[in-house]
Amino acid sequence: MKWRKLGRIFVADRQSDWMQTHAAWPRAFHLGGETYRIFFSVRDAANRSHIAFAEINLRRPVDIAALSADPVMSPGAAGLFDDCGVIPSCVTKLPDGVALYYVGLSRAVTVPFHSFCGLAFLDNDYAVATRVSPAPILGRSEEDPFSGGAVFVHFEKERNLFHMWYESCLGWTGNGDSPEATFALKYAVSQNGRNWQKIGSSCIPFSGKNEYLSNPSVIQEDGLFKMWYSFKTDGKYRIGYAESEDAVNWERKDGEAGITVSTTGWDSDEIEYPHVFDHQCERYMLYCGNRYGKTGFGIAVLDRA
Repeated sequence: MKWRKLGRIFVADRQSDWMQTHAAWPRAFHLGGETYRIFFSVRDAANRSHIAFAEINLRRPVDIAALSADPVMSPGAAGLFDDCGVIPSCVTKLPDGVALYYVGLSRAVTVPFHSFCGLAFLDNDYAVATRVSPAPILGRSEEDPFSGGAVFVHFEKERNLFHMWYESCLGWTGNGDSPEATFALKYAVSQNGRNWQKIGSSCIPFSGKNEYLSNPSVIQEDGLFKMWYSFKTDGKYRIGYAESEDAVNWERKDGEAGITVSTTGWDSDEIEYPHVFDHQCERYMLYCGNRYGKTGFGIAVLDRA
């Protein structure tokens, strides 16, 4: 496969006091016709992440039709798991509304941060998210004793089953001011999208020591589950690709991801945080560029030829 880049959609550049830098983690939600609302995170002056949105028309995907004047969601109260930032992870329909799965961030002492998955629901205008609980829906457990992160949720109609692929920290290495984490991608299932049963160990094999795997995005097609994700081995993010017949066991095929950094420009050093979605006969990918979204996010379309 090969993706054709259509351009950069948005850069956070001090549009407001809560929207200062780092437009990252873009997630598409279909409003109707050619119009999509893209949820993404931005950072304020204190480096705390808030959730914003931009509306685009896929006929002119790099022209923003609307931008949120207020946050969709802001960090939680002091002491909660999301008091230092919130990041959109997955937007999908559940039986009782449109769910926003999000990453909550909090500062730590011996390591830089803790992160866990929370659940909120969007209002009828898809402009404000209300938390289901002040606690995360995926917390520490025997399987995941350190930290969590981004998730992707997919509903399979044939089995009436919700699939989730989620980030799990396997531990931290190094001492001093810059300990490094190793993150894996794991799997869970649910009947309702709220209560999850974790299944087994890592589902994407590592390709090197201390690799960082993150941000799964999955499409089910032709009897296969197809996943795009971020991976980091030498301090630089790239986008990988894998396939599975059962949603649990995956064959890694990074050479078939079909997208990498540009020779120059905003995505010439890193490329990460993919979100893949289909519209009519086309397949699109939202993704971030250099420095974890410092240079913004863009869009690409799959070249079917």
